Amino acid sequence: MFIDQSITQYLDALASGVEVPGGGSAAALAGAVGAATAMMAANFSLDPKKFAAVSAEVRDLLAQLQRYRAAMRRAVDDDAVAFGKFRAVCALPKNTSEEKARRDAALQKALTAAMQPPWRVMNAATAALRLLPRLAAIGNENLCTDTGGGAILLEAAVRAARLNVLVNLRYLKDEAQKKHVAAQVEEWRQTAASMVAKVEQWAEYALSAN
Repeated sequence: MFIDQSITQYLDALASGVEVPGGGSAAALAGAVGAATAMMAANFSLDPKKFAAVSAEVRDLLAQLQRYRAAMRRAVDDDAVAFGKFRAVCALPKNTSEEKARRDAALQKALTAAMQPPWRVMNAATAALRLLPRLAAIGNENLCTDTGGGAILLEAAVRAARLNVLVNLRYLKDEAQKKHVAAQVEEWRQTAASMVAKVEQWAEYALSAN
């Protein structure tokens, strides 16, 4: 689907007047790119002569980043698919009370489903960000801008995905679910902001020291 297109094709589709891909898909791609950028920095921290003491830990960080990158990569298409299903439910007939009831019930399910891809992006991007202060501390300082840039992209993914969760959340009728989701996305937002600040501070320190 979209993830298998060229960069140019994807950007052209995103910029066009069609509904998908949209902001949720773009948030997922930003997160996947952020994780990949951090992975590049990690891969340059595996020199057996310079980084022998931390190579095992760096490989573990790489494996975790790869999982989160894969999750966000999948969400590039999952978001578009979920939105398509939501739009199909919106088109259901609502001429009678029975049709309205069926449509309303289907909409609640579709809204919850549409929330899942950006929810997973927030989860994966925040988890990836939690790894980056450690990568910054033990990794190759020459890649400080890549670690820092990856962190900034991951935070952007968290913030953009959050909006896509909230736009669906406001139409849900289950107040307990709404409260739980709102609390979790706020926790992720705050954690992401804290992690990126640490990594960016380290990157600026490394740049000033070189």
